[in-house]
Amino acid sequence: LFTNLVKREYNKNGTLIRCLMDENKPIDSARDKPTTLDSARTIMGPNFISLEEAATVFPCDFSDLLQLQSIPYSKGLLYQLSEPECPFVLVPGIPFVHRGKTRPLTIATMRDIFSNTPGLFAETIEFYQPDYQFIHNHICLPQWYLLSKNPKNLPDVRKLLINMEMFQGDYVIERAVVYIYSWLLFYNLRKESIFTGDWVITGDDFSPHVPTNHACLFFNENKISMCRWSKRYDWKPGIAPFIKHDLT
Repeated sequence: LFTNLVKREYNKNGTLIRCLMDENKPIDSARDKPTTLDSARTIMGPNFISLEEAATVFPCDFSDLLQLQSIPYSKGLLYQLSEPECPFVLVPGIPFVHRGKTRPLTIATMRDIFSNTPGLFAETIEFYQPDYQFIHNHICLPQWYLLSKNPKNLPDVRKLLINMEMFQGDYVIERAVVYIYSWLLFYNLRKESIFTGDWVITGDDFSPHVPTNHACLFFNENKISMCRWSKRYDWKPGIAPFIKHDLT
C-alpha cells in the first residue's frame, strides 16, 4: 500500500508536530524495525499510556512486567493507527495490583479500588453476581494492547483491515476486563472517556449457563454500564478491535 501519509508526532510537552512522509513511500516500511517506548509515545501522543503512568492508577511490581519494556508493533502500524480519522490507544496490561497486598486486577478488584467514586460502576446486578466468572477471575495479560478508541460496526472494521493490508484474523474482540481497565486509565490520567458512542461487545460469555449471551459495555463520561446481548436481538453492539502484534 503506497500513499502520502501525514505523520503526527508529539514532543515531550505534548505539542503536535506534523510532517509529510515521502511520496510513494510504503507506510509499512518500518515494519521489521523494533519500536522503543519513546518512539511509541512520540507517535501516539496522548493516546499512549506508559507503564509508569498506569502504575500511578494501579500500583504494580515492575519486575514482574519485563515483557512491557518494548513495543511489539511497528512504527508504520502505529502511524496508521494514530490518524484522527481512525484513532487507537496503546496501553500496558497490568495483571496484578499491589495495594498493601497483591491482588489479581479483575473487574471486581477495580470496582473495589474505585468504591469511593459514586456511580462509576452502574448499580446493576451484572457487576455483582458471584457466578459471573469474567467479573471475578479474568485479568489483563502483561502485554501491550492496541485498541480502537471508538466503537466501530463490522463493515468499518473490515474496511480498516483492508486499508492496513491485514486480515480478519489480525484482530480480536477483547475481554471486558481489558476495556474497563483501559477506560479507567484514560478516565484518571487523561480526563477522557474512550469507547464512547455505542455499546461495545466483549469476548466474554455473560453467564456460564447461557454461552450465547455476550457481555456488552457502555461508557459515558463518568459511568460504566453493562448488559447482555445475543445474536437474536434486533440491535448490534459496536466493536473496539484489538490489533494483534505485527512484530514478535
